[in-house]
Amino acid sequence: ETTTSSVTETSTTSETETSTTSDTETTTSSVTETSTTSDTETSTTSDTETSTTSDTETSTTSETETSTTSETDTTTTETTTSGTTDTTTIVYPYTYAEGTVVDGFYFNHDPRPFNIGHVSGGTDNGNGSLVIVTKYEDGRTETADLDTSRVTFKEVNSGADNPQGAFAPSKEGTEHALTDFVYTVQVYYDDVLLTYEDGTPVTFRAFIGVKGDANFDMAVDSGDASSVLGFYAKVMTLKEGESRSNIRMSPISCKIVDEEPMLDELAAFLVDVDLDVYSPDNWKMRKDSRVQDSPDASSILLFFSKYSTVPDAQKATADRQALWNIAVYGREEKMNEALLPYKG
Repeated sequence: ETTTSSVTETSTTSETETSTTSDTETTTSSVTETSTTSDTETSTTSDTETSTTSDTETSTTSETETSTTSETDTTTTETTTSGTTDTTTIVYPYTYAEGTVVDGFYFNHDPRPFNIGHVSGGTDNGNGSLVIVTKYEDGRTETADLDTSRVTFKEVNSGADNPQGAFAPSKEGTEHALTDFVYTVQVYYDDVLLTYEDGTPVTFRAFIGVKGDANFDMAVDSGDASSVLGFYAKVMTLKEGESRSNIRMSPISCKIVDEEPMLDELAAFLVDVDLDVYSPDNWKMRKDSRVQDSPDASSILLFFSKYSTVPDAQKATADRQALWNIAVYGREEKMNEALLPYKG
């Protein structure tokens, strides 16, 4: 009797760390039995068991961190629009203005150049005060007084250097805008636009209107005379120390005065009719330094009555200044031949 026993066990374990887990188990059992009887007895028994266990786990971690910082500083002369750089080349030496300018008031029939006092004469006198600065490449500067003989003016829209040429008249009796009365004047030096150091043009404002017009309808009538009388009555009630500058000359209905309070100063200038273009400092005088009274109101009414007698077909070309010379007793404005009548 021959007995053969064979047992084979194989166990394999493989472990790898990954993001996937797999468990596999395989079992095989095989039994074979053979029995033979003869002179020889052979018995064979075969047990075969195979067990395989496989655990697979894989875990992979990958981490990468990258940080990059890039910074660039660039300085240019001037950036005007997002994404657009305007670089200015400076040529030395160059000149610019320093100081102050002042605004002023004018009748629309005045043909003379704007007053030089806008830019020169000293702030103590109520004038402008500009100086000319020359700057050199090494940073040195030289300051000189403004040479008024080299100064000229140009109103930005018309290019005119005088109130009559700059004035843009509208028809009488209509509602008017600020641009009918407020004009921007540029300053030139040796025929070159004068600027401040930052390149901003040197300008002042000229307030221009029709003589006798308190309510800015570009007509002179009884309503304007009433405004003068109303103002004068309030002035007479002022207490000592109170200023007429706080009393409004133009009617409350004048909305453009709410937009630009300086127009009320212009109204005070326009109805101070016993002064003319030749009156010293009239162009810069403010309300609290003026005298608007019943004689002004009477002159406005007389002008209105005279102008009313002009035929409608001739009103547009009527010489208003000649009528003012009649209306203002003892005052004759001897304008030169260049004076053109106001055309409404």
